[in-house]
Amino acid sequence: MAGYIDIEEKTDNPYGFPYLGGDDKFDELIEKGFKQFVLGVGDNKIRNRIAKRVVDLGGECITIIHPDAKVSHHVAIGDGTFIARGACINPFVNIGKYCIINTNASIDHDCWIEEASTYCPC
Repeated sequence: MAGYIDIEEKTDNPYGFPYLGGDDKFDELIEKGFKQFVLGVGDNKIRNRIAKRVVDLGGECITIIHPDAKVSHHVAIGDGTFIARGACINPFVNIGKYCIINTNASIDHDCWIEEASTYCPC
């Protein structure tokens, strides 16, 4: 883990990750050899815009699946998707790129989750 990119540096940083700058730094970071990025942006439109920019610059948005999530082996998961703790995803679900499947979300069989969506329990 190299650090985080955000609009401004966080004053409360419980993990101690170094601040790398704003999203204007992607070009520079990719040039320096940083290729993999985790999308931690809650706003769907902004997350989608940032993901497409990273990919256009030659970077990769990686998929993160929490070890306590239950995901069928018959699920298609797009690049850059984050699946949180306690999520349950049943067979034949198709999840688009750059999605967030939040804590304890349950997605039943044969569902389609569109690109850059957020899915969470009610």
